[in-house]
Amino acid sequence: MNSLPTIGNSDYPEILRFSGDTLDLADEVYRAYLEMLIPTFFEVCRDLALEELAQYNDLGADSQKRVMEAPDTYNQLTKVLRREQNEFEGYISNAIRAERAWAGQLTTAQPTWACDGSFLVDCSGRARFDSNGWRSGGGFLAPRLGGAVPLDHHSPFARKPMPVAEFRTVKYGNALPFQPEEETAVYSKINAAYSTVEKCHPIAAAFITRYAKAVIVRKGNTSKGTFQSASRNAFIGQIVLLNAHELHVDTEYIAESLIHESIHSLLWRAEILQHFLLDPKIPMGTVRSSWSGEEIYYYTLLQACFVWAGIYWFWREMMAANATFSMPRMVELSERARRGFLTSQYRQSLAKGRANLQPHVWEVFLQIQSEIRNST
Repeated sequence: MNSLPTIGNSDYPEILRFSGDTLDLADEVYRAYLEMLIPTFFEVCRDLALEELAQYNDLGADSQKRVMEAPDTYNQLTKVLRREQNEFEGYISNAIRAERAWAGQLTTAQPTWACDGSFLVDCSGRARFDSNGWRSGGGFLAPRLGGAVPLDHHSPFARKPMPVAEFRTVKYGNALPFQPEEETAVYSKINAAYSTVEKCHPIAAAFITRYAKAVIVRKGNTSKGTFQSASRNAFIGQIVLLNAHELHVDTEYIAESLIHESIHSLLWRAEILQHFLLDPKIPMGTVRSSWSGEEIYYYTLLQACFVWAGIYWFWREMMAANATFSMPRMVELSERARRGFLTSQYRQSLAKGRANLQPHVWEVFLQIQSEIRNST
């Protein structure tokens, strides 16, 4: 693809089918995003005259990639570009120090987390926990999803406030540390869900590990055990799983959530290349979701249409592959995703902001609806 991938020239419906073309098409979007991110990173570092830039260039390829693509790196970069209060210099200094210490290039007396929460370096070597139960010292390597994506519960990045709109029913509240048995069980559950996907549909599994950069495994103090997954455009590549340790949360729901938020992770990057709205600054208000029936932002609806389409096709693929998930549960989740495309609410809600949609976006949404309605 020679031109910048946009909603008009990229086959988003085909990406979401988890077919043989999915990764090639999605990678076009991802590469174009990196072609914008990487120069911006170096430009900001040079503008701030960061002494650590030379040290970054001396890091190994994996360390450079981890620092460059961490969700919090994107967050700090955007704050610099918007001239908001930021901690970019200290953040990058800590990130590079952690990578150098992990590679054995220096010894640090100060416990330092990798910027994606994947490890904690501390020359003392003795595991320590603070008075609240959070890991605060000693060498530590976080579990990894598919050997690639850190499952982060303890790092400061995993414990940041997560405000949500007043009308949203689930509030994240303050992060709480797991009890040891809860922590062991939740990692086992998440990895079991991913392993089933990987075994039965490697393309879907690769989609998760390609476009997600960190999975925040969070226990909330205000949500009364409700399970919720989330991703945010301020932290691109970050997936949040709230209360995944609860017994009522099954591996099927975990698998769907990983796919759900990985699609968002790709879409956030796609919208940096070209926003789905002609003018993102125009207030678009809220609409009714044709899936949940709840009030959501119009902007949220646009991504939701893509996400629910992807979830539907994902479960179709998993059922066709005779995945070892529960068949009744797969049917249930597939039908839940499909149901929203069958209602009149789907077009009614989208039509409210049609005048501000990019060319072709409306047609793409109708194409997605038609294909799912006509599927058997």
